[in-house]
Amino acid sequence: MSHSQELQSATTDELRQSEMQITEDIAGFSGPCPSCGGREFATFQPAAFRVPIYACRNCRLHITRQPAVADGAEPDQVYEASYHTDYEKNAEKKTRTSSYRLCVVENAIEPGRLLDIGCSVGCFLRAAVARGWDAHGVDPSKYCVESCITHGLHARIGDMRHLDFPDESFDLINLRHVLEHDWELSDCVREMKRVLKTGGLLLVEVPSVDCWQVRLRGARYAKFWSPAHYHYYWFSRRALQNVMSQAGFEHVPLPLYGKMMSCGGFSDTLGFLLWRTHKLMRHWLYLSPLQVQAWHKT
Repeated sequence: MSHSQELQSATTDELRQSEMQITEDIAGFSGPCPSCGGREFATFQPAAFRVPIYACRNCRLHITRQPAVADGAEPDQVYEASYHTDYEKNAEKKTRTSSYRLCVVENAIEPGRLLDIGCSVGCFLRAAVARGWDAHGVDPSKYCVESCITHGLHARIGDMRHLDFPDESFDLINLRHVLEHDWELSDCVREMKRVLKTGGLLLVEVPSVDCWQVRLRGARYAKFWSPAHYHYYWFSRRALQNVMSQAGFEHVPLPLYGKMMSCGGFSDTLGFLLWRTHKLMRHWLYLSPLQVQAWHKT
């Protein structure tokens, strides 16, 4: 059995080893799994949660319904100013690493019109504009949108299920740490596909349950499962591939390093090389609690 096959095998023993509370009676969620249609789940409840998390035994999509979100709180109340504090404190670093990401992506698609969904205070937008993209952002937070506009960026109130743009508007959609925040996965992906041009690229980054730290520590990995993140989903690679393929997207392997010459001077290029090598090693060894995939609209 290959390394990747081992990681996608049945999860019952791993869940037990990580001291999760497994039961067969999953009152509150009976499926089907939005990734594979399965109806068999393990369930556990991290200490900080008031509701269980359900792990699909087939594709390993992890699912929950958090009261703070599910009870109808307005998005601007959930994602208030304090939610974005880290982005503001580290804006320079996040803008630089956003430029590194675009170095890689630009091997697959030339700069054009870009939409950053969940744009926060605009770090990715700033990097995109500096690299020649016509960059636009949406965020449910009024605070974030006003912050972007103050810095001369194009941003408006919105979320991935409600994009106030015409069909086929964008060459690239950046969806980083966002897909896991909405219960209606298929509706979200369908709406993003609508505004993406044929031949356009959707760049997705989500929390990954394939990470060894998640597997070994399980429910004890408090930072990963924290209800403060307001997540509905945590994805295996297989689960994310299912969701995107069902919507008619085609997976695009990204290059290892991309356009290093477009990273700037020597120090910027060296910084990019170190950053990219670190990301690749963590990805290959299943050390990262995040996964990045690129999808092409056919």
